[in-house]
Amino acid sequence: MKQKKSKKQYTEQKNIGKERSVHKPLILYFLIVCMVIVAIALIVSAICYGVVVIQGEAEHIHINRMEDLSKKDVAIVPGTAVYEGSLTAKAKDRLLAAIQLYEEGLVHQIVVSGDVKEATAMTRYLMQKEVPADAILTDEHGIDTYETIARVKEKLGEKSYYFCTQELYAKRSQYLMEQMHVDGTVICVDLMYYNDAGKNRIREYFAATKAVAEIVFYSGKSKKSITDLDFIVVEKLEENPHLVYADELEVPEDYRIVDVNPGDEYDVTAAVEYARTYALEVNPEYPEFEENCTNFVSQCLSAGGIEQFGEGEISDSRRWNISGGKTDWYSISEVSDEDGLQHYSTSSNFINTDAFIQYFTKERGYAYTVYNNDYEGRMQCLSEVASGDILILYNPDETVAHVGVISGISENNVFFCANTTDYLDYGMFKISEKKYAQFGILHMSDK
Repeated sequence: MKQKKSKKQYTEQKNIGKERSVHKPLILYFLIVCMVIVAIALIVSAICYGVVVIQGEAEHIHINRMEDLSKKDVAIVPGTAVYEGSLTAKAKDRLLAAIQLYEEGLVHQIVVSGDVKEATAMTRYLMQKEVPADAILTDEHGIDTYETIARVKEKLGEKSYYFCTQELYAKRSQYLMEQMHVDGTVICVDLMYYNDAGKNRIREYFAATKAVAEIVFYSGKSKKSITDLDFIVVEKLEENPHLVYADELEVPEDYRIVDVNPGDEYDVTAAVEYARTYALEVNPEYPEFEENCTNFVSQCLSAGGIEQFGEGEISDSRRWNISGGKTDWYSISEVSDEDGLQHYSTSSNFINTDAFIQYFTKERGYAYTVYNNDYEGRMQCLSEVASGDILILYNPDETVAHVGVISGISENNVFFCANTTDYLDYGMFKISEKKYAQFGILHMSDK
């Protein structure tokens, strides 16, 4: 027999139904408001981006076209991320452009900006490249593009400037200088293939809104005046305890280069000579990548006589054309008639670490050994490694962290050269086992 509901139960159930019916439109209204806010934000961002693109459209000059440049007073180098005091590829390209301007007599002073870590690392780099300390101004409070330009103007007044940055940021940088009435020209420093291009483009889209807002709210004035936080003058920098400058290391007397298989196709001496030549520099005949270590290693092997396979097409419209063919291992380049810049075609196996290892072990049959980065592992490696072999460093999670070329061997250590995090004849056994739990050796002379 069905039990009848009491009047109280009926009233409670009715009230619950009313509450639910009230909640539904509230949630709907909330969602509509959120969608309207997002739509307005996107419209505002689109308008700001359009303003920046149109007003920052002035012709930008590529650093490779020095003949188009006239003299100005100062080169401005905005900061970008550093890791343990080591500069990223983007920062190096900006600094190298400024150094080139300085050495050509096109500017007489270089301003570097960013937070303390960025500005310090950039100043150190300029000094290493023999730019005099009195030609460098260091701003540890120019933490974004707007603030960099505003503080430089406040510090140096109505001078003329070159602003060294990547093409992706050129229009926003030019827009800010125009709005702040700064006599400046953007120098596009792009010499390599940068990572996360899509992600950075999205970020740059929304950065335009910030640029417009900064002009509106600050009217071209600095957020932190130099009267309170002035530039600093650096005469001599203390060494960075986290960064080893490989070119300053002394090589042991028993360091040796031995080709253990002189009858094969691989000329170890030529490969090592190339590694030492370009560990700290860049060979312009090859493309350069933000993570360049595998590309550098492939170049060394090619210099040592390892035959390249595959043939790519060099594009006039794109500077980099990358092939994903499993059996391809090559890199070619030529100057484009369209823009006068070097254009490249390369294979994934030539530049991608995992693909490189797979290619040389599976396709070309070279032996590969993984060692623990402890005393026993190092001693085993020392008895089996040869000059010209390839070093692979592993993170604790067993992913590849870095690769290099074995440049020499001593009684108690193995030395290598590498790029991106640059090493020249650096002792492999000095590397922290906490940072790199294992390392691998691709035995190039023991196929």
